[in-house]
Amino acid sequence: MNERVSQAKKTLIPLPRKSQSTYVCAVFDVPAAVADDAAGVLVAHGALGCELKKVRPTGRARGGKKIVRILAYFSRLEPAARRRIEVVMRGMTVNGAAAEMHRVVDPGWATMWQTRFQPTPIGHRFLIVPPWHRTKGEDRIRIVIRPGQAFGTGHHPSTLGTL
Repeated sequence: MNERVSQAKKTLIPLPRKSQSTYVCAVFDVPAAVADDAAGVLVAHGALGCELKKVRPTGRARGGKKIVRILAYFSRLEPAARRRIEVVMRGMTVNGAAAEMHRVVDPGWATMWQTRFQPTPIGHRFLIVPPWHRTKGEDRIRIVIRPGQAFGTGHHPSTLGTL
């Protein structure tokens, strides 16, 4: 239960639950040759990020071009902004406008990457462990390192060589 203790009365006070974020996902099918340009247009118009997916050939593509699907994520998308994006995208897309728009609930993208980092045994004595992972009963010396962009997962030869 999410609680805190009031200093004045020493009573438990329930904290409000953090609400899940939702995003608007706009989906466009574009020729693969212009996918980077189309993603740039979407980001320039406020997309937080874009995801590219291959589209199975359906035989309906103009001139036999390869098609990719772009999923652009927005924190919100007002109708006027949506119309502006669709006007700009119309020349690049296969279907001329957004194939669909829908809401997406954040599945925890900000911390999802942490699942990739498990304890890593190094040699016979050491175990590199991320701070969020609890290991017990290991006969190794635990080295707790917070993985970052530069150092610390235990998977790179530089970390192995240093140890």
